[in-house]
Amino acid sequence: AKDEPLTMLEVHERHTTGMYGAWEFDESRMYLGLITVGYTEKADGSGGSFGYGKAGLLGASAPRNVFTYTCFRELQSDPGVTRRFLGMSYWKRHKVGDQSFTGFGRMGNGLRPWENDDADKYATQLGLEIREPSQEDDLGTSFLLLEPLVEPDDLLRAIERWWWPALIRSGDDFDVSVVDVDGSVHHPRPKSVAELRSFIEAFELAASGGQGGNENTRFHKFDSLALPNDGNRNVGVGALALVADPRPEGWTWIEDDEVDHNSLIALTRGPGMVIDYHRVMTVPRPAHVRGVFVADASEQGIDDLLRQTEPPAHNTL
Repeated sequence: AKDEPLTMLEVHERHTTGMYGAWEFDESRMYLGLITVGYTEKADGSGGSFGYGKAGLLGASAPRNVFTYTCFRELQSDPGVTRRFLGMSYWKRHKVGDQSFTGFGRMGNGLRPWENDDADKYATQLGLEIREPSQEDDLGTSFLLLEPLVEPDDLLRAIERWWWPALIRSGDDFDVSVVDVDGSVHHPRPKSVAELRSFIEAFELAASGGQGGNENTRFHKFDSLALPNDGNRNVGVGALALVADPRPEGWTWIEDDEVDHNSLIALTRGPGMVIDYHRVMTVPRPAHVRGVFVADASEQGIDDLLRQTEPPAHNTL
């Protein structure tokens, strides 16, 4: 019915950099993130390619509509601008009569986003909190998705499954909360999730350099790797920790005897995200091994090289 309210999902990040950069193709993080696809000049170890992150956003919106409000420090290359607002529709390429359309639609000041006070005005009209560039906690981006296809509990479980290294790692300023439609606040608690316990045990073993292991665990630090195409420069590879876990719990412990049981290695990099759960073997009986590969994220480590070869969807290492 027309009088039924729309459901909306707000996604907020704070104390980050925001989508800074002058509104040109290769400078604006907002342009690269929302309009381009597959542009790969990404820095600071984050991995992937610009433009693919929106796939997760548009995939969570039934009409594939995303509104973005971002706040950042003023730059010399982008004088006078600290906030931008842009709405995007991501439909498939299509034709109307003889005219072809890309399927991408923009809601902004013509083809450009609204800026500063205008950006604040449109953010306010959509119920988003105004951000102040002089406040560190306000630097960052808010996304508004119409008619989300993801439930709050599913979002919470996904955060636990793919971001538990950052959530449990000591010293990481990474705090996530999920607010349900009734206003209740939930926090991911990966250490309480049965299927993650062995991975977390392996991760902590790797972080300790193998200290505290027992007969059910193994730790291996890889030797440095010489790069023949880079003057034989040595790079640190990282470490692998394994845990033998006989408990039949979790999403990979399949009880059907006709289905292969898998041992899995969580492949992780510097940002603290699980890039992939790599299947390393199948066995006729549930002899489960859980492990974690932690890439060396030091200046002399392999993490940045892995970032450069990581696919845009962050789904393999």
